[in-house]
Order: sequence, then C-alpha cells, then structure tokens
Amino acid sequence: MAWEPRLWETPLGRFVHEFGAGELAARLDYTRSAVYHWVQGSVRPYPDTAREIVKIAREAKFKFDDGGPTRRSVAKRKHVVVFTTDDLKKAVRRADREERSA
Repeated sequence: MAWEPRLWETPLGRFVHEFGAGELAARLDYTRSAVYHWVQGSVRPYPDTAREIVKIAREAKFKFDDGGPTRRSVAKRKHVVVFTTDDLKKAVRRADREERSA
C-alpha cells in the first residue's frame, strides 16, 4: 500500500503503524493485505474483529483518541468505507461490556 499520510492519521492507521500490520494480521489470523485494506478504507473489519483489535491495542498500551475522521466527515466520500473514530468508540464500548460480564 502506498504511503498516504491521511490514512495513517486515523486512529486505526496510527495503531497499525505503531503495532505493525504483520503482527496484527498474525494475531487476528488475517492477511497483512486485509489489515491494509482496513486502514485504506476499502473495507471495514467485522465487529468481532474490531473488538479484538481494541483488545490487542489495550494489551499494547495503545490508546485510541478522538482524532481521525467521523461519519459526518466521510459522508461525502461514499465510495470509501473508513473505519472511523465512531466505529472505534463502539468497539471499545463493546469490549468494555464483554470484560465486565466475563
């Protein structure tokens, strides 16, 4: 995937850049290409996979902040399916609920 700074400025992009696409792919049993597609915005990870990403990020002491695109900011670009900050917040809330219920 070509280096496009705007893609790596998203919360998911920053995490993948710091953690490593290959390492994340291996931990999730996906290909590195799938991880790059999530960062690129051509597809989104499944909700269960998004929760796993959040869990892995927490283990790595990575904190998703509020930076990055929101649904409103990407609504005009319908051909792009960006994994937004809103998606991450949902995944974080779901992961929190799962941890509390376990």
